[in-house]
Amino acid sequence: MLLEVVLPWKGLSNKKQSWEAMQDPAELDRLLARGAEQARAVATPKLHQMMHRMGMVVLGS
Repeated sequence: MLLEVVLPWKGLSNKKQSWEAMQDPAELDRLLARGAEQARAVATPKLHQMMHRMGMVVLGS
């Protein structure tokens, strides 16, 4: 569940605090966007490396 993954990282320990924090859609969007940026930063180099090893052309690099 999203609350169990995101909110301990944010420093919220109990479910009531977690639920209250998730009532703000803008905060949830901000957290999800930040997570997407972090995931993209890790995944993009790995994807390019895999494509290079397979002999595929990596556009934009």
